Amino acid sequence: MRQQRRSRAPRWILSLLLISMATVATAGIWWYRARLASRKLPAEQYALTDVRRADLFPRIRASGRTQSNKNTVIHCELERFEGAQGDGSGGASVVLQLIPDGTRVSRGDVLAVLDSSDYVEMERVQKMNVEQARAARLQAELDHEIARLALLEFRDGTMKEMIEDYRQRIMLERSDIEREQDRLHWTHSMKDKGYVSVGTVKTEEFTLAKLVATLEQDQGALDVYEKYTAPRTIRELEGVILGAEANVAYETLRLQQQSNRLAKLRKQVELCTIRAPHDGYVIYANNPRREIFIEEGMPVRQNQTLFYLPDLGSMEVLALLNESVVDQVRAGMPAVVTVEGLPNRTMHGRVTKVAQLPMPPNWRIDSHYFEGIVRIDDPVAKLMPGMTAQVEVEIPVREDVLAIPPEAVASDDGRDVCFVVHGENLERREVKLGQVTEELTEVTAGLMEGEQVVLNPDLDELEVAVAAPSPPPTASSSAFDGATDATAAGEIASSH
Repeated sequence: MRQQRRSRAPRWILSLLLISMATVATAGIWWYRARLASRKLPAEQYALTDVRRADLFPRIRASGRTQSNKNTVIHCELERFEGAQGDGSGGASVVLQLIPDGTRVSRGDVLAVLDSSDYVEMERVQKMNVEQARAARLQAELDHEIARLALLEFRDGTMKEMIEDYRQRIMLERSDIEREQDRLHWTHSMKDKGYVSVGTVKTEEFTLAKLVATLEQDQGALDVYEKYTAPRTIRELEGVILGAEANVAYETLRLQQQSNRLAKLRKQVELCTIRAPHDGYVIYANNPRREIFIEEGMPVRQNQTLFYLPDLGSMEVLALLNESVVDQVRAGMPAVVTVEGLPNRTMHGRVTKVAQLPMPPNWRIDSHYFEGIVRIDDPVAKLMPGMTAQVEVEIPVREDVLAIPPEAVASDDGRDVCFVVHGENLERREVKLGQVTEELTEVTAGLMEGEQVVLNPDLDELEVAVAAPSPPPTASSSAFDGATDATAAGEIASSH
């Protein structure tokens, strides 16, 4: 009886195990079928977009600061002048009035007023010097005119009158000689007839000789006057004229120098009132290292820098271009500029210069940056130097390229990846990108036109979804395995 009871117990256990294994296998099959029925397609689980061809209008963005490309340096232009007694001004003065630092000014506005009293006094004295020089020049011109008239008087008057007088005297003397020769001839004939004495003849001969000597003397005097005296006198008068001309030139130069000095002094008086050469923004030229602070009452010297005046009508942006995009930027490219301090205000300009070498490295930043200059063509009214700006450089259009939205690209360890719909599953692909815009990103490798990719992919979630699922178990294999396990259990129980 005990042996029969022991043989029945294993059969009961074996039946129980077989029923349990069958129940588990059936439940597994129904669970797997339910899972397959509840599994959704990628289009039902994720937001997708198509890979398509499009035209891109890319822009390169860079940050920077506004500045003026015409930053005028205004300094003290006073010069040193010596007075008549050796005193004067050494190009130094005192600031009497200043415009506040940071003031926007227009051309001609007064920036500062310096003490001009020394220059005003020198200007007053110089006016008298100019009048004296002018009077001296007038006297020199009068002397020159008198010397010129003296030459004309002698050459056209006195000399001709003297020569004519000599010639008339010579003509009369010749007439007297002819008459005396006739008288002497008559006297000789009368002497031969005994009517006149020998003394009378001698007297007539002496008279004739005297007349001949006088004629020769006057003829010689005329020759000397024409050959020597008159030319010498003309040369002397011409020398006087040349001297008068030189004196006129000297007095003219002296007057010009005195007038130039007066004009410079007047200019110095004007320079004591410093005015803005153009529209701009006043910045004091303070130098804390040398303890120089621009303020009223301070002494200033010649060529001392007082202000910096950026021209607000000629503004530009110093933009920092990343090394990854700098090779795409060229001078002449159009750009759009926005300033943080001036919201909703857009300005337009063009790239004028791109640095060939990067800026010195910064230990806080791994990337290298290049300086680019963007000239602003239409600066707004309140634009100031030093304001933070954003620049968008418009590079050439990319036509008919493969493109997807930027939201479809994820970054994984420095590589760009997309999740592509492949049947009922997703496929992870590494892609290469080209130009990027706000709406689209160019894809140069990794995708084909017409494929679909996931928008805003979550790497952790999609990596699990991309993993290949395990093959589902079959009902026969599960039952067989259960029966085998049950038989083994029964055998174990029988042995016990």
